[in-house]
Amino acid sequence: VVNGWLFLAGNAKHELWDIHDPTHPKLKSKFESPHHDGEAESHSVSLARRGDSFYAVTISGKGVDFWDLTNADSPKLLSSLLLEGIDYGDNTNAVWGVSWQGRYVWVGGTNTGLHVVDAADLANPKLVKRVPTSDFGGVSAGPLFALGNLLVVTTPKETAGVATLDIGDPDNPAPLDFEVPE
Repeated sequence: VVNGWLFLAGNAKHELWDIHDPTHPKLKSKFESPHHDGEAESHSVSLARRGDSFYAVTISGKGVDFWDLTNADSPKLLSSLLLEGIDYGDNTNAVWGVSWQGRYVWVGGTNTGLHVVDAADLANPKLVKRVPTSDFGGVSAGPLFALGNLLVVTTPKETAGVATLDIGDPDNPAPLDFEVPE
Protein backbone atom coordinates (compact mmCIF):
# COMPACT_ATOMS: atom_id res chain seq x y z
CA VAL A 1 0.00 0.00 0.00
CA VAL A 2 1.37 3.39 -0.97
CA ASN A 3 -0.33 6.65 0.04
CA GLY A 4 -3.60 4.79 0.60
CA TRP A 5 -3.62 2.95 -2.74
CA LEU A 6 -3.02 -0.75 -3.33
CA PHE A 7 0.02 -1.24 -5.58
CA LEU A 8 -0.03 -4.47 -7.60
CA ALA A 9 3.16 -5.34 -9.45
CA GLY A 10 3.47 -7.96 -12.16
CA ASN A 11 5.85 -8.74 -15.02
CA ALA A 12 6.97 -5.08 -15.17
CA LYS A 13 3.29 -4.15 -15.61
CA HIS A 14 1.74 -2.44 -12.60
CA GLU A 15 -1.58 -1.15 -11.26
CA LEU A 16 -2.81 1.13 -8.50
CA TRP A 17 -6.21 0.34 -6.98
CA ASP A 18 -8.59 2.24 -4.72
CA ILE A 19 -9.68 -0.22 -2.03
CA HIS A 20 -11.20 2.28 0.41
CA ASP A 21 -14.45 0.36 -0.10
CA PRO A 22 -13.13 -3.22 -0.15
CA THR A 23 -16.41 -4.52 -1.56
CA HIS A 24 -15.99 -2.30 -4.65
CA PRO A 25 -12.29 -1.96 -5.58
CA LYS A 26 -11.64 0.54 -8.38
CA LEU A 27 -8.71 0.58 -10.75
CA LYS A 28 -6.92 3.96 -10.54
CA SER A 29 -4.18 3.43 -13.12
CA LYS A 30 -2.08 0.99 -15.13
CA PHE A 31 1.54 1.57 -16.07
CA GLU A 32 4.37 -0.52 -17.47
CA SER A 33 8.11 -0.55 -17.83
CA PRO A 34 9.67 0.06 -21.21
CA HIS A 35 11.43 -3.28 -20.51
CA HIS A 36 8.39 -5.49 -19.83
CA ASP A 37 8.60 -8.01 -22.68
CA GLY A 38 9.67 -11.41 -21.32
CA GLU A 39 10.72 -12.24 -17.76
CA ALA A 40 10.60 -9.27 -15.43
CA GLU A 41 8.70 -10.68 -12.47
CA SER A 42 8.09 -8.28 -9.61
CA HIS A 43 9.45 -10.40 -6.80
CA SER A 44 9.80 -7.27 -4.74
CA VAL A 45 8.98 -3.59 -4.88
CA SER A 46 10.48 -0.98 -2.62
CA LEU A 47 8.97 2.39 -1.73
CA ALA A 48 10.24 5.77 -0.58
CA ARG A 49 8.68 9.00 0.53
CA ARG A 50 10.38 12.35 0.05
CA GLY A 51 8.40 15.23 1.47
CA ASP A 52 4.85 14.84 0.18
CA SER A 53 5.87 12.70 -2.80
CA PHE A 54 5.74 8.90 -3.07
CA TYR A 55 8.11 6.80 -5.15
CA ALA A 56 8.69 3.17 -6.07
CA VAL A 57 11.52 1.17 -7.52
CA THR A 58 10.40 -1.88 -9.51
CA ILE A 59 12.07 -4.71 -11.39
CA SER A 60 12.31 -4.66 -15.18
CA GLY A 61 13.69 -7.11 -17.71
CA LYS A 62 16.88 -5.05 -18.03
CA GLY A 63 17.32 -3.59 -14.52
CA VAL A 64 15.12 -1.35 -12.39
CA ASP A 65 12.60 1.46 -12.93
CA PHE A 66 11.91 4.48 -10.73
CA TRP A 67 8.32 5.77 -10.54
CA ASP A 68 6.60 8.82 -9.07
CA LEU A 69 3.34 7.49 -7.57
CA THR A 70 2.26 10.77 -5.98
CA ASN A 71 -0.67 11.12 -8.40
CA ALA A 72 -2.32 7.68 -8.35
CA ASP A 73 -4.30 8.53 -11.48
CA SER A 74 -1.15 9.18 -13.47
CA PRO A 75 2.06 7.52 -12.19
CA LYS A 76 5.16 8.80 -13.95
CA LEU A 77 8.21 6.82 -15.02
CA LEU A 78 11.15 8.89 -13.81
CA SER A 79 13.93 6.66 -15.12
CA SER A 80 14.98 3.16 -16.12
CA LEU A 81 18.41 2.01 -15.03
CA LEU A 82 19.84 -0.76 -17.18
CA LEU A 83 22.15 -3.11 -15.27
CA GLU A 84 24.96 -5.04 -16.90
CA GLY A 85 24.18 -8.73 -17.23
CA ILE A 86 20.43 -8.35 -16.65
CA ASP A 87 18.55 -9.61 -19.69
CA TYR A 88 15.03 -10.94 -19.00
CA GLY A 89 16.44 -13.87 -17.03
CA ASP A 90 14.89 -16.08 -14.40
CA ASN A 91 17.40 -17.91 -12.19
CA THR A 92 20.25 -16.07 -13.93
CA ASN A 93 20.57 -12.69 -15.61
CA ALA A 94 17.64 -11.37 -13.60
CA VAL A 95 16.77 -9.01 -10.78
CA TRP A 96 14.96 -10.71 -7.91
CA GLY A 97 15.13 -8.11 -5.18
CA VAL A 98 15.19 -4.39 -4.47
CA SER A 99 15.50 -2.64 -1.13
CA TRP A 100 15.44 1.16 -0.83
CA GLN A 101 17.01 2.88 2.17
CA GLY A 102 17.78 6.59 2.18
CA ARG A 103 19.35 7.57 -1.13
CA TYR A 104 20.48 4.02 -1.96
CA VAL A 105 18.74 1.13 -3.65
CA TRP A 106 20.19 -2.34 -3.23
CA VAL A 107 19.49 -4.63 -6.18
CA GLY A 108 19.83 -8.43 -6.03
CA GLY A 109 20.91 -9.58 -9.49
CA THR A 110 20.98 -13.40 -9.16
CA ASN A 111 24.31 -14.41 -10.78
CA THR A 112 25.37 -10.79 -11.45
CA GLY A 113 25.61 -10.02 -7.73
CA LEU A 114 24.68 -7.01 -5.66
CA HIS A 115 24.17 -3.75 -7.55
CA VAL A 116 24.38 -0.59 -5.41
CA VAL A 117 22.43 2.33 -6.89
CA ASP A 118 22.62 5.95 -5.78
CA ALA A 119 19.04 7.21 -6.21
CA ALA A 120 19.54 10.75 -4.90
CA ASP A 121 18.48 12.01 -8.34
CA LEU A 122 15.55 9.79 -9.37
CA ALA A 123 15.68 11.06 -12.95
CA ASN A 124 19.32 10.00 -13.17
CA PRO A 125 20.12 7.13 -10.76
CA LYS A 126 23.71 5.89 -10.87
CA LEU A 127 25.26 2.49 -10.34
CA VAL A 128 28.01 3.09 -7.81
CA LYS A 129 29.20 -0.45 -7.20
CA ARG A 130 28.64 -4.05 -8.18
CA VAL A 131 29.68 -6.75 -5.74
CA PRO A 132 30.00 -10.15 -7.44
CA THR A 133 28.38 -13.15 -5.79
CA SER A 134 31.86 -14.66 -5.32
CA ASP A 135 32.53 -11.93 -2.71
CA PHE A 136 29.70 -13.29 -0.54
CA GLY A 137 30.15 -17.04 -0.86
CA GLY A 138 28.47 -17.55 -4.24
CA VAL A 139 25.03 -16.87 -2.76
CA SER A 140 22.66 -16.11 -5.64
CA ALA A 141 21.46 -12.56 -5.02
CA GLY A 142 17.68 -12.63 -4.83
CA PRO A 143 15.37 -10.85 -2.39
CA LEU A 144 17.37 -8.61 -0.08
CA PHE A 145 16.68 -6.44 2.92
CA ALA A 146 18.50 -3.31 4.15
CA LEU A 147 18.28 -2.96 7.93
CA GLY A 148 20.31 0.04 9.09
CA ASN A 149 23.97 -0.86 8.44
CA LEU A 150 23.15 -4.48 7.58
CA LEU A 151 22.11 -5.92 4.24
CA VAL A 152 20.68 -9.45 4.21
CA VAL A 153 20.82 -11.21 0.83
CA THR A 154 18.63 -14.27 0.27
CA THR A 155 18.28 -16.59 -2.72
CA PRO A 156 15.64 -17.16 -5.40
CA LYS A 157 13.73 -20.33 -6.28
CA GLU A 158 15.40 -23.70 -5.63
CA THR A 159 18.72 -22.21 -4.54
CA ALA A 160 19.51 -21.79 -0.86
CA GLY A 161 21.73 -19.55 1.17
CA VAL A 162 22.00 -16.26 2.96
CA ALA A 163 24.70 -13.61 3.08
CA THR A 164 25.15 -10.52 5.22
CA LEU A 165 27.02 -7.36 4.27
CA ASP A 166 27.95 -4.24 6.22
CA ILE A 167 26.50 -1.26 4.33
CA GLY A 168 27.68 1.41 6.78
CA ASP A 169 29.66 2.79 3.82
CA PRO A 170 27.01 2.31 1.11
CA ASP A 171 29.48 2.86 -1.73
CA ASN A 172 31.63 -0.01 -0.45
CA PRO A 173 29.55 -2.87 1.02
CA ALA A 174 31.70 -5.25 3.05
CA PRO A 175 30.78 -8.95 3.20
CA LEU A 176 30.33 -10.17 6.78
CA ASP A 177 29.31 -13.81 6.47
CA PHE A 178 27.45 -16.31 4.31
CA GLU A 179 25.83 -19.71 4.69
CA VAL A 180 25.21 -22.05 1.80
CA PRO A 181 23.66 -25.41 2.71
CA GLU A 182 25.30 -28.47 1.17
